[in-house]
Amino acid sequence: MQAAARLQTRVAPAAPLGTRVARSALAFSTAAALLAPAAVAVAAEKPAPVSRAQLRDAWLSADAVVLGVYTGADSGLGPWIHTADIREVWMGTPAPGKFVFKAPRGVDISSGTETLLFLWDRLNGVTDSYIEAARDRFGDAAPARIAPDSITAYLLPFSQYALALEKGKIEVRGQSVFPEKVGRKELRKMFQELEYTLLPPQLYTRSDLVIHARVDYVDVRRRVIEGMAVEYRVYASFEPIEVIKGTQPDSLKVDYGSFPRSPRFVRDEQVILFLKRAGDELLLEPGKRAVYHVRDGSVGETGQPLREFFKTLRATP
Repeated sequence: MQAAARLQTRVAPAAPLGTRVARSALAFSTAAALLAPAAVAVAAEKPAPVSRAQLRDAWLSADAVVLGVYTGADSGLGPWIHTADIREVWMGTPAPGKFVFKAPRGVDISSGTETLLFLWDRLNGVTDSYIEAARDRFGDAAPARIAPDSITAYLLPFSQYALALEKGKIEVRGQSVFPEKVGRKELRKMFQELEYTLLPPQLYTRSDLVIHARVDYVDVRRRVIEGMAVEYRVYASFEPIEVIKGTQPDSLKVDYGSFPRSPRFVRDEQVILFLKRAGDELLLEPGKRAVYHVRDGSVGETGQPLREFFKTLRATP
């Protein structure tokens, strides 16, 4: 999430986590009430099982992943402010205990349910398409809905990024027609194994080109059909500063669809890119996790001085 995330990138984005089967329960119950006086019971929608690829995509998109009990919306602060009682932190820096986060698209889980949350911290995981969609959806209220503030720095970007556990397990869609139930320990082990492959030495080993560069140009374009934006595509070019591995290309450019695990570049920022080659194209295989940021001579994601980070990479067998 192995769907390759390409910069010219993805083969095809996995469907959002927990995509719901489309059923119009309201329309059905209304029509039934008109046809007969007897009450008609309508089964509640049940989220479709997620796939392992979708779980991988969610992990790659997130800045923080926590396991706990969802405790509902905080009506005093606003319907987009939600709370949970965190039991375990699987990624990031949230503290166990009472936890507050924004969920502008809601949470489709009942209060009191054990839940796995995939979160963005201070909009670090935000994509260009998400920002544009938030502006279209919320207008001037978009900052209050999604931006970090004195209430919380954490955002649940999609309702499908809150996964309910039933008796400590979630349903995962596999090759069989019947979903398998995966427990907490197996889930955590799966994510730990994935996280190992994202460590800088592992990325370095798999990459054809590792380069320190300055973002020179960024352009976000929308593909619109019948007035609806159906795709956001990002075009970025870079000015090389130093090649750490591989051969410097004649031009360093990438373009990719803006999906939840895609990176977001800002002009003039310095980055370290871990790139794979596919013919004449350069790909960021794990999306944003293949991009490290350089700030004031240090690598933001590791806290190491830049030269020390490069030395560690070059010492990788």
